[in-house]
Amino acid sequence: MGYLSRSAARPRQKARKSKKVWVAFLIVLILAAGGLAVGFLYPERVRGLSDGLARLKNTFSFIVLGQKPHFYSLILEKNGKDYRITSHDVFEVSYRDEFVIKEVSTDVLFGGGV
Repeated sequence: MGYLSRSAARPRQKARKSKKVWVAFLIVLILAAGGLAVGFLYPERVRGLSDGLARLKNTFSFIVLGQKPHFYSLILEKNGKDYRITSHDVFEVSYRDEFVIKEVSTDVLFGGGV
């Protein structure tokens, strides 16, 4: 008869599974290398993604771990012009200037207590 027992057919199945695992691993490795290459070649395009991930991590650390919230930016109006100021910027105000704080961007959800 031309039938194989189950035990005789198993080595082929294991070989197929092993081959599939290696192919999947190789695909993941190539995608990771491509992602790193894009990050090094075009950092300005990846910066938005990394900033978003950093904000997500900081929000998690504020809400769950109880750490201090991080300050990201301040949107304000000075003499009729809108400005976006980060923690690295300098904002000069004289005694004749009028300014209004419009929005504060931090890790605090819904702006509670800010």
